[in-house]
Amino acid sequence: MGIILLSVFVVLLNGVCQIFLKIGAEKSKLTANSNLFVKFLNSYSYILIGYFGFVCITILTTYLLKFFPLKTLTTIMSSNYVITSILAFIILKEKITTNKLLGILLILIGIIVYHL
Repeated sequence: MGIILLSVFVVLLNGVCQIFLKIGAEKSKLTANSNLFVKFLNSYSYILIGYFGFVCITILTTYLLKFFPLKTLTTIMSSNYVITSILAFIILKEKITTNKLLGILLILIGIIVYHL
């Protein structure tokens, strides 16, 4: 049970790290009157947290390979795209367009077909 929760945590952490990188990228955009150093510090912390999370994800995924067959772990990790889209909708207020919805649906169908 603990290993399953860890794999769900890794998927959620991946989505959260993607959100941190998106926020960092948005904050790093410079305007005509912006101070480069202040913008760097404001965006750098989000970007650093995002990439640190990806290092943790890599370590945890390698650990999870001890307990799951590669086919199962690949299936679990493929849901990252769906989770990231949902988190972007909730946290960043991004719109889920018809194309995004179709993409999510195709990913879910692909996960089901691949795991059969």
